[in-house]
Amino acid sequence: MEARKHPFKPPVAISVFIILFCSAYAWSESDFLDDIAVFSAVDDESLLATDDDEAVGRTWIEQSGARDLLDILAALPGFEVNRDIASTNAISLHGQRRDARFVLLIDGVRLQNSYDGSVFWRIPAEMIEQVIVRYDADGVLYGEGAFLCVIELTTRRKLGLDSEVAYGSTRQVLSSIAAGKTWQRLQGFVLAYADLGHNNIGALASSNDLLLSKTLNLHLFSNAQLLAESRGDVSTFLWKADLGLSMPDTGKYAVEFRVYGGQHDVYRQREVAPRGFVDENSDRSAPVVFAEGVLSEQSYTVFAAGARLLGQVQLVPSNILAMGIEMGMEGIPRGAFSFEANRTLTRAHQNMGPIAELTLNQNRVCNMYGYERNAFGACRFRASGFVQDTWQLDKYVQLVAGARLSSFSDVEFDFWSHLMSKVTIVVTPERGWNIKLQYDRSLSLATFEEQYDNTQIVFSDIARAVHVGNEFLGPELVSLYKIAGSYDGYYRSTRYRIGLSTYFEKATHIIDKTDDGKIISMLSNEGGYDTLGIETEGKVNFSDKNYIYFNVSWFRAFWRQFISGESSCGVYFFEPETAKNPCTMITDRPQLRLNLGVNVDAFSLGTLHLQAIVGSERRHNMRNALDRRRYSQTPAYGYVNVTFRSNPVFRYFVFDARLFGLPYSDGMSIYVGLNFLFDEM
Repeated sequence: MEARKHPFKPPVAISVFIILFCSAYAWSESDFLDDIAVFSAVDDESLLATDDDEAVGRTWIEQSGARDLLDILAALPGFEVNRDIASTNAISLHGQRRDARFVLLIDGVRLQNSYDGSVFWRIPAEMIEQVIVRYDADGVLYGEGAFLCVIELTTRRKLGLDSEVAYGSTRQVLSSIAAGKTWQRLQGFVLAYADLGHNNIGALASSNDLLLSKTLNLHLFSNAQLLAESRGDVSTFLWKADLGLSMPDTGKYAVEFRVYGGQHDVYRQREVAPRGFVDENSDRSAPVVFAEGVLSEQSYTVFAAGARLLGQVQLVPSNILAMGIEMGMEGIPRGAFSFEANRTLTRAHQNMGPIAELTLNQNRVCNMYGYERNAFGACRFRASGFVQDTWQLDKYVQLVAGARLSSFSDVEFDFWSHLMSKVTIVVTPERGWNIKLQYDRSLSLATFEEQYDNTQIVFSDIARAVHVGNEFLGPELVSLYKIAGSYDGYYRSTRYRIGLSTYFEKATHIIDKTDDGKIISMLSNEGGYDTLGIETEGKVNFSDKNYIYFNVSWFRAFWRQFISGESSCGVYFFEPETAKNPCTMITDRPQLRLNLGVNVDAFSLGTLHLQAIVGSERRHNMRNALDRRRYSQTPAYGYVNVTFRSNPVFRYFVFDARLFGLPYSDGMSIYVGLNFLFDEM
């Protein structure tokens, strides 16, 4: 099937806006970690960073040879990186795979596609300075969607010039250039990246930070990113920008105000039935033949914009109070959602075009708290406020408690389901030891696609079952209970770090594709799952360039359905007799996953990094009759990545070679690259 190019046409005003922002990009003073931190607090530019984090810095990214954000996440505990049946990049954590349950922040602003919740995971590593992963359902600080975890990405902070050209055995040509300079009170950075090959990816990032007042420590900052990908039947174009004022550290208080906006433009082509498909069940006298196959094309534009005010004040030396308010809107411009097919609702053949009998709910007039907004179709307005208090009760114990209350224009308000909360106790009994007890409660909203999409009814006779949108879907809810501990210490000149975390996660009102025996069914909030897991990781640093690390994660997840409020099965001994049927175990992600890595100084020539990734066998979820018909099994897998990065040659040049194993296949991918470094500009 030959893909048709989608004519991306961002408005002129947006294009001018992006160009103006591309002069430089934002940065606040901060200490960036150059390694993988084990359950330890991270100093970063987040105004409200109070929890334990998992951080990956620029040095580790370069040493490991990571190609993009997917490679970085694959090295962390609990993450599984693969592709779904549509060959789309997919990330799962603790067995759950749904982009809308993750929050991805780039320089402090979300990058999610508001239509289907999808995330642009293939952000090139050359664009990344640091990644912080918060393994908490921390909706208090980050809002709805912080269901599984929050991933904070900071773009490159390169003073001077860094350029790279690389070639991959999959016929990929990678090139990038990053530059940064300080002019008195202004500091700016810019980066451009291109990946030409099977997946064509382009990226542009820029930012600046201007110190307006040394006395007040007042900064004016801006950020902008542009990403584009074209791979066969899918094309994506997106941009994001923000502008704000901040006083990041004045001793007693900190303030940040930010306005932001963004756009996703997506085109997707799908082959629903192969070439030569014959509809023999057609009501017509003769079968209908689709010589080119049954095809569909979908395209849409979705915007997001908002404003956020954060504040932090030190009431007494042992207490810090953080608070904030946020308002935002996302929506599809009226008529900007398009769906075409070469088949009608009556199963007749037609030239590729709109389906006359099909009403696209995505283009209905936006209703915002009872007021119609003709400029938009599907839309959502959100308003929220939060407060979080951090108490240092004594030299050994710290208490963190917070709550956030939100309102959404397209979801009926319910105080308890719209309230997110957290309580964390951190105990440090001895130097280097850390014990953490945590409770988080968060929510995730239905996407526009889950609320309004009805396009698949065109193919209801071809598919096993079709699920259409339900605009009355409520939020998904999750509660997380965690106990974690870590040790960080030295023996002679060697640094040892070890961490262990156990957790229990209970999710309810999950949006599930319930198999009710009908060909066409509406999505509903009838599912739920219980997950128990344990993770451990460690790292031994002999020197900055010589270290070993490992992480192991294991979990068990059980799926439930709720019928009239009653669970269809039971897991625990104390549940009622009506729920004693065993719950289906979720096994479509590896229950056991192991990462091993070593970095060595290769005889002063450079660094050699070896990484092994192993995952256990898993099977497709079998939660209903539809899943049983699609039963599949994926065997255990293991693969090795090898990277060599030379020390500077003639001061300015760095050579690197990377070999990446490919899971589920017998092949591998090899890259060779040359970097030019110039630290003074």
